Amino acid sequence: MTQKASLLILVPMLGVLSGMPTRAADLWGLVIGIDQYRYITPLRGAVNDALDIEAALRDAGAQEVRRLLDADATREAIIAAYRDLTAKAAPGDLLVFSFAGHGSQEAERVHGSERDGLDEVLLLAGFDPDGWETQERIPDDDLNQMLRDASHLNILFVVDACHSGTVTRSVHPRSERFVTSRNYIYPAIERDFLPPPDPVAARIDETELAHVVLLAGVSDENEVPEVWIEQADGSRVPRGAMSWSVAEALRGRADADGDRRLTKGELERFMLENVRMKTNDRQQPVVTPVGDAERVLIAGVRSQNPPAGPTAPPPVGFFPLQELSLFMDQTGGFDTASVAGHLDGVTLVDQPVGIDLVWNVATGEIIVAGQDAVATVKDALVPETRAARRRTLTIAPKEAAAVQAVLDKWGLHKRLIELSADRSLTMRLVPPGQRFPGGAEPELHISGHTYPFLTLFLMDARGRIIPFYPWYDDDPLQIPMGRAYPIGLTVEPPFGADHFVAIASDHALIDLHERLKALDGQAAVPEVARLLDEHLRGVAFQLGVHAMFTGE
Repeated sequence: MTQKASLLILVPMLGVLSGMPTRAADLWGLVIGIDQYRYITPLRGAVNDALDIEAALRDAGAQEVRRLLDADATREAIIAAYRDLTAKAAPGDLLVFSFAGHGSQEAERVHGSERDGLDEVLLLAGFDPDGWETQERIPDDDLNQMLRDASHLNILFVVDACHSGTVTRSVHPRSERFVTSRNYIYPAIERDFLPPPDPVAARIDETELAHVVLLAGVSDENEVPEVWIEQADGSRVPRGAMSWSVAEALRGRADADGDRRLTKGELERFMLENVRMKTNDRQQPVVTPVGDAERVLIAGVRSQNPPAGPTAPPPVGFFPLQELSLFMDQTGGFDTASVAGHLDGVTLVDQPVGIDLVWNVATGEIIVAGQDAVATVKDALVPETRAARRRTLTIAPKEAAAVQAVLDKWGLHKRLIELSADRSLTMRLVPPGQRFPGGAEPELHISGHTYPFLTLFLMDARGRIIPFYPWYDDDPLQIPMGRAYPIGLTVEPPFGADHFVAIASDHALIDLHERLKALDGQAAVPEVARLLDEHLRGVAFQLGVHAMFTGE
């Protein structure tokens, strides 16, 4: 039996991407964001996603952008807006169709039409798995029919929802309450008021969706975590990392060569690397079709990057380290304010909302909020108890230094992510997406470099600096261009979250290499930040950050 393409396996683009006159093509948008669900778990960042993509489309000169938020995002309203826009747009125009909200899976409604027996479903604000509101959802069969009906257009379909397209590691169990996932699981629908799909539409295959490019938050079986992203004014808001990346790409930050043309390859690379970094390597979106990197999506973007050439970027500013927010969990009645005087670059907060790190006092673990345990500092807190004196929280100098080293590491990490957004290297671990035990021997692959001189060092879980490349006398200063460069690793304790920092520069940074070697094994993150300021000022470079999570 012929099986249809999943919503997540849409393939090559035509029109703008296959030779239609891109300069004459207009841009249109339909953006949907749902936080406030009537019957199921609310979200925090989906409306922020929709508003940001809408603003980016308007900045890019879109002819018209329709926005449907929360209760306004009904099935009827979405389909009507989609049909109206696709009727207005001319052949070859580009429609950006984005959805941020809950996604789910359910048993296929047309038997034999799905490879895994499950339909992927976008859930709308009024959805309820029981009763009349069962119709407030859009299964992939209906989406595929909508997309096929607009085959005269080019469609960039952005789905920032669970089961839309890979989260590589599960959330740390003590961190689950600090994260919101765009996933809702419901029982089998017994009384379904949604009309059944056309059996023919349920078997739409890839050749009928050749005008669509899909950016999916994760693969069919995984979940999208919401993250907190810092705004230009310093505030932090919940977001989907993929939607943030798409909006920034539409604003021109993905136009790596500064030619004012956004190609599929530029969008894909910018989005994948930024989602990887902003989710600490937990989320890996899916992009289809594969390849076609040089095909133009939008001509005339307002590039934020200079034209390719010898022009060096402005001073970058790695120091001072980024300020962090820290929530002390399970303090047992201790006076947490007394810790503030012992730690630099951190603000202690009393509510676990929009925070960077969680310090679990009982276990000594420091956790990235909503993600992973990244370091363990044993016996960091020493409760002092005496008769007739209330219990207070003290921290010994040795333990304070250990905690400070971890905080320094994450302060520089936060700064690196910010500065690498539009100059990122492509980095991946082989094998990918796992927690590596002691003795494991993965490889770190570095690619996407336009400059040949490599500098690589590690910030380990305790904030110590480990120079990696060049290290041996026979390590070449230049690495080959045009292909991934592999570096073999061996995992050793202490375990937690180690971060590789890679720099590809236009000339050899020999003095920086020697200064890094002198810091080998030391908790010297602030000194490294100062060194980067000194040695990268006036240098053309790319920057990449990649986490490696280790533990038994």
